[in-house]
Amino acid sequence: RTLQDTPYQMSVISQDMIENTASGVDQIFKMNPVVQVTRSSTSSHSWNTPEINIRGFSASGNHILDGIPFSWVEGIMPEELERMEVLNGLSGFLYGVGYVGGSTNYVTKKPTLERLTNVTVGTTGNEAAYAHIDLGGKIDEKGKFTYRLNALKQDGETSIKNQNIDRELITGALDWRATDNLILSFDASHKKTRIDKLTASFSSNQSINNLDPKQGYAPDWTYSDASQDRLGFKSLWQINDNVKLRTGYIHLDHENDMNMPYVYDNYDGTYRLNYYRTWPHTSTTQGAYVYTDIDFDTFGVEHTLTIGGSGNRTKSKSIDGAYEWDIVGNYTLNELNNALEPIYRGSSDNKKYVSGRNEKTNLMIGDDIRFNDQWSTLVGFNYAKTEEKNYSINGDRTGGYDADEVTPSVSLIFKPFEDLTTYVTYMESLENGLKVECANCTNNRSV
Repeated sequence: RTLQDTPYQMSVISQDMIENTASGVDQIFKMNPVVQVTRSSTSSHSWNTPEINIRGFSASGNHILDGIPFSWVEGIMPEELERMEVLNGLSGFLYGVGYVGGSTNYVTKKPTLERLTNVTVGTTGNEAAYAHIDLGGKIDEKGKFTYRLNALKQDGETSIKNQNIDRELITGALDWRATDNLILSFDASHKKTRIDKLTASFSSNQSINNLDPKQGYAPDWTYSDASQDRLGFKSLWQINDNVKLRTGYIHLDHENDMNMPYVYDNYDGTYRLNYYRTWPHTSTTQGAYVYTDIDFDTFGVEHTLTIGGSGNRTKSKSIDGAYEWDIVGNYTLNELNNALEPIYRGSSDNKKYVSGRNEKTNLMIGDDIRFNDQWSTLVGFNYAKTEEKNYSINGDRTGGYDADEVTPSVSLIFKPFEDLTTYVTYMESLENGLKVECANCTNNRSV
């Protein structure tokens, strides 16, 4: 369906807007009137990804990458995006387990039939520079094979005093038109982001006017160092005039090494500085979807029946003694940036173990029914299941939750004339609950 005829509240940030106005994903979200950035990607506790609210509700963990839902996708860069789609409100019927606020679909750049050669060199201000190259076009004369290649390098200061960001990206995509009715797509990428002197997570009920937003209030030994490798595959097969099969798969490997600052007001003119140290830990996430679209008529009424599902699973690995939460000391505002680096107890050489598994499944059936040019409806049901397990270094389950639910969605659409669409939609969605830990962990559930 066209965006106008889709019975959900959606907003799309195009590639032109991303390229011309955005210096980062944080800025893209700030351009959306229903999205609030609650924590920037260069701040402590952000995990290299901005935290956002949609319509006042948290939606930070409701990520969708090229139509595949994930619990978390780190380090998205605007240079790899073709567009961003923000869905306001429930998305359970479309993507399974989700948040009540909404979700964000990051659509990466695709191969082009027309030749594309874009080279951008610039500065974000202060002592900071970047270079970006974006190439695309046909490999063979007939256009059976097309490609897209993006590469980025950025290094230098941010708007925060003494804060430095270093970004690297290389991503490639290939489309193969195997037949007139079958397109196979492959993509891969590597990206790395290091931020030195993270902006502190600041807790105080004093007036914001007492703080200088360009200071950051954290020593320069705090940092975030994250990398991600991606492999992806998609297919689009028009089996016949009435049946279409769509598949997609993405494999993500993450690695994070962080030392994050937290500042707490003592209300006596001093502030307590804590640090949260995470030795390098990794996670592997896989996500996929399979959908079949079937067109048919019943007594003059047109139908597009969609049957399929999507899901993702994550395996997290930690290091023994990987997490340190310590008090550095008490300081005045001016002294926070110069606090001495502590001696760390942990080591990246310690034993590694599987610390958690997370799995989400979404099975759905939906019918797009068109009665005439004015009236249509969308009706569907979704089975959503979420399960999370946490483990100790000995392999014992320490907590988690699981839940499943069948959720409906019904939309009625009326177009009194071509340029106006009115609709009413009812949708339910399953959202992750609080983690409940107990001795008998097989009974842990969401609440």
